Amino acid sequence: MSELIIQSGKLQGKRLVLPPKEMVVGRDEDCDLRIASSLVSRKHCVLKSSPQGILVTDLSSQNGTHVNDIPITEPTLLREGDVLRIGATLLAVPMAPKPKAAATSSKVSDAEIADWLTESGSNYAGTDTAVIPTFPPTPAQPVAAPTPPPAPAAKTQTAMKVLSVKEEAAAIIRKHWEAVRAREKG
Repeated sequence: MSELIIQSGKLQGKRLVLPPKEMVVGRDEDCDLRIASSLVSRKHCVLKSSPQGILVTDLSSQNGTHVNDIPITEPTLLREGDVLRIGATLLAVPMAPKPKAAATSSKVSDAEIADWLTESGSNYAGTDTAVIPTFPPTPAQPVAAPTPPPAPAAKTQTAMKVLSVKEEAAAIIRKHWEAVRAREKG
């Protein structure tokens, strides 16, 4: 079954599960999905669930039907992450959950990484040392905690990449091993 997540209004966050039949969306009382707004035409658009996804067709509405803020002029297949705008109502196509990789003995879980990055998970809580695990895991070795980067003098327009816990942990571990190798060489 196809579904949309309501992104605006008092029902924000609720899931709208589409039936296998065509649904007429509009403000008219005989519509399958009623949106009571003067920005929505009496019969605004049609949503049809299919094996490929949700097909949306504008019914020559006065204010148009938009996918990702682009007005559609022909039937359009909605994809994961697309946002459908009907009047002021926003409906999003949810992202499919990513399949989890099969766990192997050499893989490290996100929970383990999160524990390594929090002081409360170490024996050194409250001190200025952190425990960074080795691969494969062996008894932990205390290492001086990295100093935080200096605060920027002024806000800039450069884009900052937000790292996941896993990516941040990998970067910390990589830097640790580079420092260890540098000490061994020098």
